Amino acid sequence: MKAAVLEIAGAGALEGRLARTLRDLAALGDKRAGSPGGAASAAYIAARFRAAGLETQLETFRFPAFVLHGSSLQVGERSVAHGALAYSGCGAAEGVLVHVGTGEPADYDGGDVRGRIVLVERNVTYHRSAQYREAIARGAAGLIYASHAPDNLVQVGTVADPEDGLGRIPAVSVGERDGHELIAQARARETHASIRVDAAIEPGTGQNVVGRLPGKGPAFLIGAHHDTWHIGSTDNGTGIAVLIELAEQLARASTPRQRPIAFVAYDAEELGLFGGYDFLRKHLIEAKESFAAFLNLEIPGAGADDIRALAHTHALEGPLKSTALDELYPVCVGMEAVPALFGGVVPTDIQGAYRWGMPGVSTACDTPWYHTTADTPDKVDLVFLAKATARWRPLDARDRRGAGPGRSARDGACPQARRGRGSRRAHRGLAGRRRLHARVPRRALRRRAGRGFDPDPRAGAAPRMWGPVRPCHGR
Repeated sequence: MKAAVLEIAGAGALEGRLARTLRDLAALGDKRAGSPGGAASAAYIAARFRAAGLETQLETFRFPAFVLHGSSLQVGERSVAHGALAYSGCGAAEGVLVHVGTGEPADYDGGDVRGRIVLVERNVTYHRSAQYREAIARGAAGLIYASHAPDNLVQVGTVADPEDGLGRIPAVSVGERDGHELIAQARARETHASIRVDAAIEPGTGQNVVGRLPGKGPAFLIGAHHDTWHIGSTDNGTGIAVLIELAEQLARASTPRQRPIAFVAYDAEELGLFGGYDFLRKHLIEAKESFAAFLNLEIPGAGADDIRALAHTHALEGPLKSTALDELYPVCVGMEAVPALFGGVVPTDIQGAYRWGMPGVSTACDTPWYHTTADTPDKVDLVFLAKATARWRPLDARDRRGAGPGRSARDGACPQARRGRGSRRAHRGLAGRRRLHARVPRRALRRRAGRGFDPDPRAGAAPRMWGPVRPCHGR
C-alpha cells in the first residue's frame, strides 16, 4: 500500500502558474547556449529565484560553440530539406546511400558501408551520438538521420564530442516522411547522395543559475537545463517550470527543512552537458561541497499519451515509493540501465554527478515534438505536470541515509521495472548492449559530454579545455 500523498491544494492554480512559466519561456524563443535567448532565459530564472527569496548567483563558463554557416543535401536529382546536426563534420561527402536501420552494431552485420552515405532512423533508446560513432567506425563517408516526428518535422541535436572539435564526417537530419522516401529509394535502386556542411567552432559563454535555501548538512540538489533547441516547451521548459515552482513553494514553506537545497538551472546541456559538468567541477571538486542526492528534471512531463520514465539509484527507491512517483512514471528503471541502453551515455546534466557517485533520480519523458520547431506550450499536459510537481515537493524531506555524497549507490529498479511491459522491453535489449557499456568508464565522460575538464576528476590529470578548433567553410 502506498503512503498517502498530500497533493497541493488548488490544482487549478498550480496548473496556471506552470502555464505562465511555460508561456514566459516560450516568448524568449530559441534558448540555445550562448545566444541572446539563452542569456534572457538565465536572467528570467535568476529573477524568479530572487523574487522567491533564494540566494542566487549566475555562474558563467566557456564552451566550444557550434556555428553553422550553411549546409546542403542532394539525393539523386532532388534537394532535400534538412538540418545540420551540431558538431557534425565539416566539408562535403558523396557516395551511395545505404539504409542501416537504427545504426546499432548489429544493423551493420554483413554489410560494407565504407565510403558510403548511411541513413539511420531515430531510436529513442540509442542515442544519435552512438549512431554517429558507429557510422564512423564502419568507414561511412557521411550520415543522414531520419527523424521520428509528425508533419515531416526535422529533429536536431548534437552528434559529436565538442571537446574533440568538429566530427569526422558530415551529418544532417531529415523529416520522417522524407526519411521513409529515401529508405524506399535506397532499397529500390542504387542511389547517390551528397552532403555539404560549412561550420566552425568558436568560443561561447554559458550561464548556470544557482539558487539556494539554507539548512544543515549536505544539500539536496534539484536541477534542470534551461537551454533549448527552438522554443523547447517540453524539452526543457517543463523542467524549468517545475524547478521554479518547487523553489517558490519550498522557500515559503512553514515547516523547517531537514537539509539545505540547491536549485540549479544548467546551461548548454543540449550541446554537450557543459553546464552540468561545470557545476560538478566548481562545487564538488574545487569547493568540495557535499550533496545528499540529486533530482534531475529532464522533461518531467510532456503530452498526455507520451512515455513517462524515471531512472534512479538504489538509495532513492524508498522515497520514490513513499510519494507514489514510481506509479506516476510507469517506466521505472535503475540508473545503470541508462548508459547500457543509450550506447554508453547518460544524456542529461547529471551524467557527471552520477559517475562521481552521487545518488539520485532523473525523469525522462519522450514526445514526438522532441527537438522540433513545434515543441510549444500547447504540447504539455498541464494536469500531469501539476500532479508530478505536487509529488516531487516532499521528496527533499525524505530520509536518504546510507548513500552519502561521493559514495557509489547500488542501483536497482522499481517494482514496475520488473513487471511493467514498457520496462521489460527496455531491459530485453540490455544483454546485447553490455559490450557497449563495458567500454564506457573513462572515455564515456568525454563522449557526448564535453565539459571543460578531465573525464575523471579524481585522476589528478591536468584540466583540459576543448580540442583543436577547426573552422571550416566547406570543400
